[in-house]
Amino acid sequence: MKKFILIVIALSVFCTSQAVDVKITSGVSSPSIASTMEQNASKLLTEVNSACLANRSLILSGISCESDFGDDINMLWENLHFSCDAEQISTAGIKTQTGYQIRNIVIRVIPTDGTTIDEQASIKEGIINFTSDGRIRYFVMADDAHVGADVLKKGAELNDLTRRLQILDFVEQYRTAYNKKDLPFINDIFSDDALIITGKVIRRVPGSEVNPNSDLVVYRKETKTEYVNRLSIVFKKNNYINVKFDDVKIYRHVNAQKYPNVYGVLVTQHWSSSTYSDVGYVFMLWDFTNENEPKIRVRTWQPKYLDDSRTQTLDEDEIFDPSFFDLNTK
Repeated sequence: MKKFILIVIALSVFCTSQAVDVKITSGVSSPSIASTMEQNASKLLTEVNSACLANRSLILSGISCESDFGDDINMLWENLHFSCDAEQISTAGIKTQTGYQIRNIVIRVIPTDGTTIDEQASIKEGIINFTSDGRIRYFVMADDAHVGADVLKKGAELNDLTRRLQILDFVEQYRTAYNKKDLPFINDIFSDDALIITGKVIRRVPGSEVNPNSDLVVYRKETKTEYVNRLSIVFKKNNYINVKFDDVKIYRHVNAQKYPNVYGVLVTQHWSSSTYSDVGYVFMLWDFTNENEPKIRVRTWQPKYLDDSRTQTLDEDEIFDPSFFDLNTK
C-alpha cells in the first residue's frame, strides 16, 4: 500500500487537471473537418490530464476515433502516463497520405511505477494523426519538435517532402512501439530477412598484446526471430521503457535513381528502463517499395561511448550509414 501511495504522489506532482483547447490555424481546407479535429484533440488531451492526475485508465467515450485507437493508446498508457501543461494549443494541420496530422503538442511523460527520469528525457512532442474526416487514427511521441521542422525543410529542398514526412511518421511509430512494449508492431515492421546487428564494448584484458587501455566494439548478427524473442524477454523484465531519439538524419541513397524507395535513417537513441539504460546510434534501412507496408531491412545499434566515464566516443567514420550495406531491393 505504501508503494501505491508513493506512486500516486509522484504522478500528481507532474500531472494537471486543466482542460486543453486545440486550435488548427491552417492546413485543413474544410472548416468542418478542422473543427472535428480540434474537438477530438481537445477531448483527448483533457482526458489525458484528468486520468494522469487521478492515476486511472483512460476514458475515451465521446472522442471520435478509429476502432483500434483505444487499444493502441492504452498499450502506451499502461507503460507511461503523460500530461499536457498547455491550456491552449495553436498549430497547423499537415496533410498526410491517410488524412491529417498535428504536431507541436508539448507533453511530459511519467513512468507508471514511480521511477524518476531526468527533465530533458521526460519532455516530448505529442503528435496526433487523423483520418480524412477528422477522427483520431493514432497518437505517437517524438523527442524534438525541431526534428520535424528540419525534415520538412530538407524535404522541400530535395523535392521529396511527402516521403520524408512518411518516413518520420513511421520512425516515430517505431520508437513509440518500444514505449508501448508493442511486440506485434515491431515484429511486423521488420522484413522477414532483416539484418540486425548489435554492437557491444569488450574491455581489453590487462597484459594482452594490444593496448590494455583501449576497448573494442564487437558485433553480433541476429535474425528477425532471434531479435524479437530477445526483445520479448526485455519487455517482460522491465516495468517501463522510455526510448528517446535525438539527431534524426534521413539519407537518400547516392544512387537514388536505382534505389528510389530505400532510405537510411540514423538516430542517437537514449534507452531508459527500470533495469538498464544506455546511449547509442541506431541505423535503420527502410524499404518503401510497398508504401502501405514499409519494412526495416537493416537495423543496427552501436554504443556511443566506449568507456564508463563517457569520455571516449565511437569514431564518426565507424557509424553505420547506407554505404555500409548492399541495397539490393530484389
